[in-house]
Amino acid sequence: KTADITVNKADSKVSVDVSDIYYGSSANVNATYEGATGITAVLADKNLTVKDDAIIIPDDLDEGPYFLTVTTIPDENHNEITEYFEIFVNPTNSTIDVDDVETDYGESVDVNITYENATGFTAELNGKNLTVKDNTITIPDDLDAGTYNLTVTTTTDINHNPTTKTATVTVNKVNSTLTVPDITFNYGETGTATTTYTGATGVRASVNDTGAHVEINGRSITVSNLPAGTYTLTVTTIPDDNHNSTEKTATVTVNKVNSTLTVPD
Repeated sequence: KTADITVNKADSKVSVDVSDIYYGSSANVNATYEGATGITAVLADKNLTVKDDAIIIPDDLDEGPYFLTVTTIPDENHNEITEYFEIFVNPTNSTIDVDDVETDYGESVDVNITYENATGFTAELNGKNLTVKDNTITIPDDLDAGTYNLTVTTTTDINHNPTTKTATVTVNKVNSTLTVPDITFNYGETGTATTTYTGATGVRASVNDTGAHVEINGRSITVSNLPAGTYTLTVTTIPDDNHNSTEKTATVTVNKVNSTLTVPD
């Protein structure tokens, strides 16, 4: 007797090695298979190119998960098989550049920001939101002298990650202002000058004669107890927190007075 012997085809096999894939960049996914002469691949309803057993992932996929459909092209002893593999397109990082900033007290300054792969950016100065216009940040003119942290962060779409950079804003002190008029008075009397100043809480004053009496009352300086002659009055501001001290000099002139004479008959 004879009998028929049927040898069934076995299923072919396929697997892929999915590496990191990033938005905007193409990638190759290597495939291995058995019982097949090749494979076909479909992603997001698009037929993909397969070259040297590598599936070429295009660079125009948005961020997110996808299912890669891989089907074997079987040899004569195997069946076709389709496998599904999850891949993920990662967002790429945006970039932003900001330099350190230096300005003087009472002055505003514009800071230009450059960035890529972002729709814009936000800015904070020591935690306070700043106004952004046309890629420019304006550092306000009401900051006290000191050092501040400027933090800028990109705003992005789904295909990019936000990036944060921090720079230093330095607000320098400026010089206080001071004017001191010259003083002229007669020997035995007192002389007074009224100073004007800004950026200071008061003044200090001295005369280049250790015997002189110098009194300060607000903005008024009174000098006395000087013999006739010419002297130098040195006045220095006592600055506030946003200003540097300023020194000015003025001339003190003490005039001689007529001597007195009495002659009896």
